Amino acid sequence: MNWWIFKCNAKSPSYAAVSGDWREGFFKFAKTHRWGSTEHGQMGSQFLKLNADDNIIAYQTDTNELVGLARVVELKSRGEYKDVRLHPLETFQPGLRVRELKKQHKGIASIYAFKKTGVIGSLYKISSSEGRLLLKAAQSAQSKSVPSQKQPTTPVVTLTITEPPKVGPSLKKSKKKYGVKKGGGGIGSHDEQNRELGLEGEKLAFAWEKYRLRKAGRADLARRVQWVSQTEGDGLGYDIKSFETTGKVRFIEVKTTNSGKKTPFFISRREVEFASEQKKHFFLYRMFDFSTSPKMYVQNGALNEWCRLTPTQFLAGF
Repeated sequence: MNWWIFKCNAKSPSYAAVSGDWREGFFKFAKTHRWGSTEHGQMGSQFLKLNADDNIIAYQTDTNELVGLARVVELKSRGEYKDVRLHPLETFQPGLRVRELKKQHKGIASIYAFKKTGVIGSLYKISSSEGRLLLKAAQSAQSKSVPSQKQPTTPVVTLTITEPPKVGPSLKKSKKKYGVKKGGGGIGSHDEQNRELGLEGEKLAFAWEKYRLRKAGRADLARRVQWVSQTEGDGLGYDIKSFETTGKVRFIEVKTTNSGKKTPFFISRREVEFASEQKKHFFLYRMFDFSTSPKMYVQNGALNEWCRLTPTQFLAGF
């Protein structure tokens, strides 16, 4: 994972690979979208240096402001070109001038991207220590100027964690794989048809992951947690991309019901397959008793290793 300063100017200078307003053109929309492409000739070729999960510090040069922190999602092919897709992680308050940060921190003043000498471009690689220094300085400056908007280190998330149901002896012998229709909650109720319930469960799991990582002292990872079913679409095989405290990825699928702990749930073929492919990193978060007192158990690994999968749907063809 690398750190970069990505300069952008709304006045369209000739050296810019991307022209525009970071705040109004990117961070305002709070979702993953394109910001840059290799189609911009020699300047655009800079983007080939980027890798997924790289950190981007957005710098608006015409206002001399740091605007926010983003993460590289991918370089997506489009014909002969590659488009840079970024996801916003944090937006800084307006008026965060680089020249003021340089006066306060010698380490920031020495960053090559902020010097007036050398080759002018749009993308500048910086060290991880420089990236963290910039981010810490930006967050500190904001907390002093806008104290009412300072976020608590560990926001309260009310959720009771329980042990998962026990695996029966017959299940341990049978690990047959099935894919079945996806739904929201539990069989025997209308939860599986209630998308709103599913979204509320995912929302709580998303908040819980940020809370869990902040509480463990990994606020840096908490900022990178993504609710991918909302930003990327519901078809990846999981709902939330999070992390272990060690930095390893955690893929989370959330299932929610207003019924009890052992209520069956629907799961899609894609989710079953993804759980098998990424069983070391796949976690099912099962929310239950959601409308009264939300509880959750967590189960890691391929689904067929700990629950019985029953086929409920057939495909008819000719």
